[in-house]
Amino acid sequence: MSADSFSPRFRRWLFGYSMAIILFLGVLIFGATIWPMYGQLKTAQENHLRESAETIAAAVEQWLQRGKALACQISSRTMIREKLEIYNEGKMSLHDLQLYTQSKLIDAMELSDEVAGITRLADDNQVVAQCGKSIPEKCRPEPPENLSNEAVGEPFYCDGSPYLVIRTQIVNRQGKKVGADLVLLTTSALRRLITDYSYLGERGCVILGFRRGDAAYSFFSSCRPHDGVRLSDGAPVTVTGPMGQAMLGADNLVSREKMTIARAPVAGSGWSVVVSIDWEDFYGPVIRRLTHTLWLPTAFTVVTLVGLWLLLRPLAGKMILHTSELEKEVRERKRAQEELNRLNQELASEYNKRKELSKRLIDLLEGVRRGVAQDLHDHTGQILTTLRMELEQARDALPSEAETIKSKLNKAMGKLSMAQKGLKSIARGLLPPTLDYVGLVPALEALFDDLRVSARLKIRFFTKDVPKRFAREKEVALYRIAQEAITNVIKHSQAEEVHVTLVGRGEVIILSVEDNGIGFEFSRILRDGVSQDHLGLTLMRERAIQLGGEFSVDSRPGGGTHLMVELPL
Repeated sequence: MSADSFSPRFRRWLFGYSMAIILFLGVLIFGATIWPMYGQLKTAQENHLRESAETIAAAVEQWLQRGKALACQISSRTMIREKLEIYNEGKMSLHDLQLYTQSKLIDAMELSDEVAGITRLADDNQVVAQCGKSIPEKCRPEPPENLSNEAVGEPFYCDGSPYLVIRTQIVNRQGKKVGADLVLLTTSALRRLITDYSYLGERGCVILGFRRGDAAYSFFSSCRPHDGVRLSDGAPVTVTGPMGQAMLGADNLVSREKMTIARAPVAGSGWSVVVSIDWEDFYGPVIRRLTHTLWLPTAFTVVTLVGLWLLLRPLAGKMILHTSELEKEVRERKRAQEELNRLNQELASEYNKRKELSKRLIDLLEGVRRGVAQDLHDHTGQILTTLRMELEQARDALPSEAETIKSKLNKAMGKLSMAQKGLKSIARGLLPPTLDYVGLVPALEALFDDLRVSARLKIRFFTKDVPKRFAREKEVALYRIAQEAITNVIKHSQAEEVHVTLVGRGEVIILSVEDNGIGFEFSRILRDGVSQDHLGLTLMRERAIQLGGEFSVDSRPGGGTHLMVELPL
């Protein structure tokens, strides 16, 4: 059949009909793929905003819990309780109590750089002693209803710097209150958690505040004045507009006045974290991804239309003959596309499940370590300290002729000191205190010093261009990887010397652990899967992957082992 046998009118109608079919297929593909993809991307953005609020809230909670634990540690010493009890009974003068207490408060100030001042009160709230910056009386929190709890005041500014007061009750052995400690903490680190958060675009906003009645108040904020937050050097300040409405509402995710807002409560307090993002920043990534996704099909469609227009003029008859074949090909491609989409979704789902499971496992492991270390330090350590003091009192109370009993008591106290040192060593291994207070490099140096003595292993540690502090989760991950790597060397490698290198290179930090031990077949471990003996390697690899890093092992029998981790800063 020749194209010349068709009239011009029929050929124009055939061309228009073909173009309509092509456009209809384009709309159909858009509705079946692009629009659902837009919904998925929008949901992912909302989840990211909600997770940002929850992440900041968790960091605030961790800071607050650390402050409470520090305040409890200051006020939980036995001799303090006894001296206050004697003073309350009128058996000690205020002057003598102040002389005794002042030196103890000076020692307590050394526990953390965040402690700016300590004020000790007697049972009648009279100031017994004070060290560091004084605490205004209007900023002192009311006593907690439960003697075992702590009272946290509202952050306030003094001399241009933010502070927070935590009040802990000093209770004697009979459960009666004998005094209280007011611990003044600098909240610069807490404020930086809020003001330095930079993952919400140019118009994003973060608020740490609370609700009082029908009004919302802010402690710290990264918002601009026209966002509904009145900036001030005093605390707290009123929050109005969409941000204030979100703090007062019950929903954790709302959209108002061209912005999306997420709220997350801070556990263990009446505080909340509210984050907002402008719709331009919120939907911009979604639109850009859709644009990148659409340009190739659009270009393909344009080329197809031009080609059809050129081919239909001489080949109108052949198009009719091949219509059925074209429809069949379209159906096959559509089925192939649907199958490909389904397989991609299954793969993405499995990957997300595995990644989430791995994250929960690592978080659970760190939580268990933190809990055990806290229990050993706060409970068992306190009991051993009290036992040592009671043994010393019993020894001093014996007559001078009871040398045999005193000798046995001295031996018992010596063993008790060994138990306390062992307990502290275990607690440091589970939760090294230097990691939170001074950073990764000093924490690793302390770890290697202990291992050089206990394992008799030569550990050579080299660092260069490592930031003093960076993201805590990355500090913990690098510390745990180094700790697990050295533990594997001690257990399995029979090495005599280990070289540990920690180097910062631009936006990444690299950890390298290399020994001269017997080595192993890493390819066989990958082929055989995870076993109990090689669970440590798996955990190290998962820690690196969770933080967007890379993990590699180079080892062979008789050739030692070289482990390397690279994490983005």
